[in-house]
Amino acid sequence: MKIRLYIGAILIAFVLAVFFVLFNIPKNDNDNIFVGTDDILINNETNIPKNDIEIENNNNDDIAEEDDMVIIENDEPVENNSEITDGNITDETEDIPVISVPVEIADEDMPADLAKIAQNHRVVGMSVAIIENGQITALYNYGYSNRENQTPMNSKVFVRVAAISRPVSALSLMQLVENEELDLDADVSDYLGFKVQNPAYKDEFITTRQIMTNTSSISDYNIYNDIVSENIAYQPLKEIIGVDGKYNNKTYLLTKIGTIVTSPSNFGMGILGCIQAKITNQTIDEYMKKHIFNKLEIDATYFPHLIENKEMIADIYRDNSLNYSSKEIIENSIEFEKIIPEDNYRISQGNLFINTRDLAKIARLYLGYGTVDGVKIISENSVKDMINTSARNSIFEDINYGMCVSVEKNIVAGRTLYGHQGNGYGAVSECFWDYSDKSGVVIITNGASGVVDSNNFSLVGKQMIQAIYKNYIGKSSE
Repeated sequence: MKIRLYIGAILIAFVLAVFFVLFNIPKNDNDNIFVGTDDILINNETNIPKNDIEIENNNNDDIAEEDDMVIIENDEPVENNSEITDGNITDETEDIPVISVPVEIADEDMPADLAKIAQNHRVVGMSVAIIENGQITALYNYGYSNRENQTPMNSKVFVRVAAISRPVSALSLMQLVENEELDLDADVSDYLGFKVQNPAYKDEFITTRQIMTNTSSISDYNIYNDIVSENIAYQPLKEIIGVDGKYNNKTYLLTKIGTIVTSPSNFGMGILGCIQAKITNQTIDEYMKKHIFNKLEIDATYFPHLIENKEMIADIYRDNSLNYSSKEIIENSIEFEKIIPEDNYRISQGNLFINTRDLAKIARLYLGYGTVDGVKIISENSVKDMINTSARNSIFEDINYGMCVSVEKNIVAGRTLYGHQGNGYGAVSECFWDYSDKSGVVIITNGASGVVDSNNFSLVGKQMIQAIYKNYIGKSSE
């Protein structure tokens, strides 16, 4: 009997010992962290995918808006006693970083004062982006992208922006310069593969820098305009600017090479597109998409038939009447793409199709001296070279022009605006920025009055820019 009691006591003691061990193991400090390769649970509250972070604003007090960014604010860093790397725990401690993602600014109807200006200038459709402190702060729309179908204009509609194409296309040239594939001060003959020469100045050669600054003596008059007007058939570039070309004596001005004239040359910028194509063996469209647009997540093209959603292409109106339907624009684009790149001198100078949001990103890129949203496209020095006008020799005192960038000091009092205007086939557009406060205005129309001031600046663009700087920029915080 005693033996049985003794054995029973031993068994009971053993069970109690096991129970004590199992239920008194010290708790690990990392039990509140779920370790996996896809998700991390932080503070037992929020699942954040590790490789593709997405943040949704559910009116949580921890999320605050700042400009057009959503910032997750942490008064104190979230601390863990371990670091999660590829699903493994190490002994190091790391603070959770502040995470930010861009928030898309919503489109709004054009305010009454701006709509009145548009109405006065017979605007068919207009989209406006306002930039403050380097960020888009407002997007306004007026009228129609297709008046016949009453399709409202919006900031994602593609419009041909004419000469605004120049500071955009020029980004490709500056990349080639930085990669030492292009010398701005070398004879363009070296890149085109034939001798380029103004017959009035046989001892001088023409450079890429001179074409970019509109000091090359290459003219839009006569042959180029005849080709654009289809008075004569499309000609190979060599026949127009080559020393032995058929139309060489009708291509150049008598103005001395190195002297700026009244307005930038469309033909000159088209030639620069041919130089880019010769160097890279890519069309301007192929190069820009691969090296610039895709990196910036910009949806733009020089050949609108390549736009996936063709319903977003605006019709173009001249004098309040339909000039080119989107269907005609697409058909023309298909024909243009067939021309071999080194002879396609009617694309890079003015055939960019882009929407307001993405053109505003280009303005922000220049405001960031070649970098926008953390993506670097060209160097700060390249941008400074492009906006420099001090070395330009002008026979007109009121003209300031850098390398494919216009410098306007008479639009808004006390401000120097950089950028370009575009006016083609009835569509008038503006893209300008001011480095002093990182502000800017982008205006895209698909048809407006062609009235200009004494400096050949569009009146509708001028009045819109003046009104925006007077009544909108710098007023949001007041």
